[in-house]
Amino acid sequence: MTEPTRNPSAAERPIEGALWSPKVGTEWTRLEKRIRDAESISHEELERLRASSLEILARSTPPAAGSNSRTGLVLGQVQSGKTMSFTGVTALARDNGFR
Repeated sequence: MTEPTRNPSAAERPIEGALWSPKVGTEWTRLEKRIRDAESISHEELERLRASSLEILARSTPPAAGSNSRTGLVLGQVQSGKTMSFTGVTALARDNGFR
């Protein structure tokens, strides 16, 4: 019996311009639970947050690269989710060995 095909979620799709492939771990899982418990955010919005956080981190310097750095800029409207995005990227960074 063959398994039904499905469209991968945004977090599972290959990331254009990625320098490496970050993984989701316990820090992200803990953050996701806190967001679900405390915020009025839909499943789709949480999925978009996860995908965009993975995309941002994948385009950054990998943790194994040592002291290399890349600079980026975040722009957005007031109350558009910049802080939540920073928080998501930070959780994923901890999951992937950044200190």
